[in-house]
Amino acid sequence: MTIENRKSIIRWKLNRFIMAVVALLLVSLVVTNFIKSPFESVSKVGLVFIFISPYLFYYILFFARNVNYVKIDITPEGVFVKYSSLFPGSVRRAIEIKGGSFYKAEFTTSLLGLRRNMVLYQKTKSGVAKYPPINITGLNEKDFDKLVSLFKAQ
Repeated sequence: MTIENRKSIIRWKLNRFIMAVVALLLVSLVVTNFIKSPFESVSKVGLVFIFISPYLFYYILFFARNVNYVKIDITPEGVFVKYSSLFPGSVRRAIEIKGGSFYKAEFTTSLLGLRRNMVLYQKTKSGVAKYPPINITGLNEKDFDKLVSLFKAQ
């Protein structure tokens, strides 16, 4: 079974782009004096800050969550995970665990519940190997529940 978050990532990128265009449009309207301040005490700089702050909040929240594109294939032959961060210049990574050597999967949350991570374990000759955490924040609740149930079944 394959679980991926392509649709969620596309939606997040589209929202980020739309917010950037709207913020840029509003700032350009303020700078060209097309929009005047409704209050005497608010200057152009104040209006620019008011229009830019929601975009900056969304952008900071997006990168604080460190959303990854994730594709997880769980088959009898093994577990295959491909993931890459949405940070500019990030590297694509992959994990392949053969069916007999898969040990367990562990799910954790961090950053006040904003981030969800998955840690995979593999049986080796010398014990159990632990892979670095994979950020699965981009998965929706339905896919996350399906992923947890699939790993519990293994």
